[in-house]
Amino acid sequence: MPIHYIEGDLLENEHKARAFAIESNTEGLMNTQVSVQFRTRYPRLYESYRNICQTEPPQFHAGDVFVWEDHTGQVVYNLAVYANPYLTLAERESIRQSFAELRRLAEERQIDSIAMPPIAAGVGGLNWRGAKRALEETFEGFAGDVYVYMKNKSPERDLSAIQSKIDEESQSRGSRSSNRDDDEEQNSNNRRRRNRRRRSGRNRNRNKGDDSSNNQAAASSESSQQSSNQGDNSDSKQNNNNQQKNEGGSGRSRNRRGRRGRGRRGGRNRNRNKDGNNNSGGSGGSNQND
Repeated sequence: MPIHYIEGDLLENEHKARAFAIESNTEGLMNTQVSVQFRTRYPRLYESYRNICQTEPPQFHAGDVFVWEDHTGQVVYNLAVYANPYLTLAERESIRQSFAELRRLAEERQIDSIAMPPIAAGVGGLNWRGAKRALEETFEGFAGDVYVYMKNKSPERDLSAIQSKIDEESQSRGSRSSNRDDDEEQNSNNRRRRNRRRRSGRNRNRNKGDDSSNNQAAASSESSQQSSNQGDNSDSKQNNNNQQKNEGGSGRSRNRRGRRGRGRRGGRNRNRNKDGNNNSGGSGGSNQND
């Protein structure tokens, strides 16, 4: 198998590999631990890499490989495994494309040994098992050797630690996402309850307003009825008073007419009596004369 998982310092290059391969981004930032070390060791590498990233239109894309070589013939391959330098997840397709391009360029230059860190297992955060599988599938049958510098003597133990860390981060992200969903659902329920309480309060206020209006209308109607009744009673009393006055006036008029009538009859009777007396006196005188 041409791929060797070893421990040691990559820049020491104890196996004298003819080329290095490191992960990079398409923004011209060498901000990972390994790339910072290469930037310090090879300043011109960083200048050339930054220039190619800043070219317009862009010429360095995810999945591409930028090749740099110093005056001693040391070659450094920059694999663009992710586009955003601040993301922690590399795309599997970009990994596979970069590995395929790396092999093509190495065979083209007849490079028979390559040293690299575990690509995409650091800042990339990609599942290392997937990256390792892509590396082994791509370099199957490669005529040279590929040295992957791990941190520990036992690469499988180191891979397990990396995988455990990735799994923990995934679970943590899932837990945070679940908590956010629960919080959002709780907030949504609280908002619905508050809205129901507001609507219920508004309905109660409307009902109170309607009851108050109805009470006011009933009171107004009752007051109007009382006023009407009082007016009717006043009119009835006034009519009774008027009727009594009229009846009293009629009685007094009748009394006056009765008195006048009696007075006239009395006068006529007196006159008759006078006439009778006169007649009686006249008859006596005649008799005396006779």
